[in-house]
Amino acid sequence: MARSEPTTPNRLAVDRLTAGYGGSVAVRQVTLRVGPGEAVALLGRNGAGKSTTLMAIAGALRPMTGSVQIDGQAVAGLPSYRVARSGVSLVPQGRRIFATLSVRENLALASGSGKLAEIYSLFPALGCWTSLRKDWRRKSYGSWATSSPGCGTRWGLQS
Repeated sequence: MARSEPTTPNRLAVDRLTAGYGGSVAVRQVTLRVGPGEAVALLGRNGAGKSTTLMAIAGALRPMTGSVQIDGQAVAGLPSYRVARSGVSLVPQGRRIFATLSVRENLALASGSGKLAEIYSLFPALGCWTSLRKDWRRKSYGSWATSSPGCGTRWGLQS
């Protein structure tokens, strides 16, 4: 029996992706699909090619062969910033940050828009720290506890 094509387009479609480094092939003929609302895990032992596959999908590594589509648009071989505009980005494990930038600058880059309100809503302690640093420079520590709602009481400080 022939397999029918899905009626709902895939958010991500990878077909026969082969990728590697220099002349060395790390992954061969990878095919995967991610539908709308799905969460998919890519599992394997060390050295199996998980990171290489994800780097090729995200545009950090140019595939040797195969195709990558995001919402039906071909992105294989595009630079990573163009792939990111399609909604896919790579978040490597470990502490791969820009060491010469401040924490705030790294967060601004990660936010995409440069606006930190969403990040501060997810991690309120970061917003408290930013408020504390501003007040510390002005030497007005009392205003920190009142200017950032919840920060003073969260950390046991009183205004």
